[in-house]
Amino acid sequence: MAELLIEILSEEIPASMQEPAARNLERLIIEGLKSEHIDFDQTEYFFTPRRIGLFISGLPKKSPDIVEEKRGPRVDSKEQAVEGFLRSTGTSIDKLIKRETPKGEFYFYTMEKKGNKTEKLLKPIIEKSMTSIQWPKSMKWGSGKQRWIRPIVSILSIFDQKVIPVTYSSCVANNITMPHAFLTDAVLEVESFSQYKKSLDTGHVVLKIEDRIAIIEKGAKAIASRLKLSVRQDDQLIKEVAGLVEWPVPLLGQIDKIFMDVPHEILETTMRKNQKYFSLEDSEGKLAPYFIVVANKETPDGGAAIVAGNERVLRSRLADAKFFWERDLTTSLEEKSKKLDSIIFHAELGSLLDKTKRLQTISAFVAEELKFEKEETHRAASLCKADLVTGLVIEFPELQGIIGGYCATNDGERPEVSKAISEHYSPIGPFDICPTQTASMIVSIADKVDNLASFFSINMKPTGSKDPFALRRSALGVIRIILENKLQLNLRKLFVNLLPELWSVGSVDRMSDDILDFFIDRFRVFLLDQGGQHDLISAVLSSQDEVNLV
Repeated sequence: MAELLIEILSEEIPASMQEPAARNLERLIIEGLKSEHIDFDQTEYFFTPRRIGLFISGLPKKSPDIVEEKRGPRVDSKEQAVEGFLRSTGTSIDKLIKRETPKGEFYFYTMEKKGNKTEKLLKPIIEKSMTSIQWPKSMKWGSGKQRWIRPIVSILSIFDQKVIPVTYSSCVANNITMPHAFLTDAVLEVESFSQYKKSLDTGHVVLKIEDRIAIIEKGAKAIASRLKLSVRQDDQLIKEVAGLVEWPVPLLGQIDKIFMDVPHEILETTMRKNQKYFSLEDSEGKLAPYFIVVANKETPDGGAAIVAGNERVLRSRLADAKFFWERDLTTSLEEKSKKLDSIIFHAELGSLLDKTKRLQTISAFVAEELKFEKEETHRAASLCKADLVTGLVIEFPELQGIIGGYCATNDGERPEVSKAISEHYSPIGPFDICPTQTASMIVSIADKVDNLASFFSINMKPTGSKDPFALRRSALGVIRIILENKLQLNLRKLFVNLLPELWSVGSVDRMSDDILDFFIDRFRVFLLDQGGQHDLISAVLSSQDEVNLV
């Protein structure tokens, strides 16, 4: 049995595109092998910023002989039908077999297809697979006409220690790979996968992303522990950073103290989004004036020049953030909210100011139904969208709500109002924490109910896998807030009373039923995810006329 090794070396591939491309390469080549009836033992795809590849073991050196049987027309068919079948199979009538079937007697032709050398079959399989990979964006380069995410530098393709002469664009495959781009100029000849991995490791390339992640985690933790600090967990960021380096080297940088009075969410978002830095925190969970940057190489000075350069860049980034923050504090949220009239929420649903007015009405209704104080809720609902006009939220949309909470505190709003503004988008996902404060719960419910009713009223409901306005997430958010806070809220009553007042709908009852059916469907999915039994869930939900979830 033999092994196949493919490596496509290119200029740097965006981190988010590396694994999907490697998986697609694996899938497409497996499909090609199966089409030729070639079995194998196991496959392993791999990727780094500069390469994607695939290793397959246990391949036969020759594809198996195949006996194929093709059914023709009925024996009593017209002569033209029989002649057509003979032409399609390239045979004569004396080589056909007559066989009785439940549908009558038919002609059959049995043909034996001899196996071929695997190395001859692999070339078209690999070339077709490379052509079939779909990139979000791709490009041509040189004189070639085929496309790839970045210009291909070389293709390594060996089977049973022999080169498969794959051709793609202007590249012809060989048995050569190149290790780290900056740490060595070596060009390595490859005979096997084990030797390939060893050569790359010697050449300062960590092939598996899991190993790169482990190196980053271990190195960052060691640096933080020396300062009696800890690294803030960020699984998404560490995976992205591992897709940016082939030889990860975590280094410690320092944040200027003049920026530490800026809210930590702003500092963290700037470092994470713009610079891909990891934040450190002290034993109380407060942001420390340090960061971890992951370099792509070791240097004679221990990374001092790299750290200095990153600190200089971060200083400029944080200076911009501090400027936006201080400028955003010069006007109150109430003053900012007046600008919402010029921002379109949706062409058929009016401006953000129109949405804010609906939120006030919905919040008042929910507060009254739950027997809660209206004043704080009404105030929070009137200001919760005002931070959308701030410079910081325009720069970092993920800070919406959070910036509004800080601005409200700066304006002297009551703590309950500030917190409600900060939390009214929560819960954002299935694992996000639900708000528990009264005003926060009500404004959050109101915001999500408005999203649902608004888009249902203009017939923009989720269809299949498409949900551009995240209405499933909104419904799940309402469900979780009600359940986790044990709220007695009658959703049918809410929609029947508010739909005719706030939205242009034909039949209030029909629209209410549509929205409530959507809620019940999301509630069913939620309960199933919690381990509920399908038949019990269906029995309980079929009796929910008023849709009171508690």
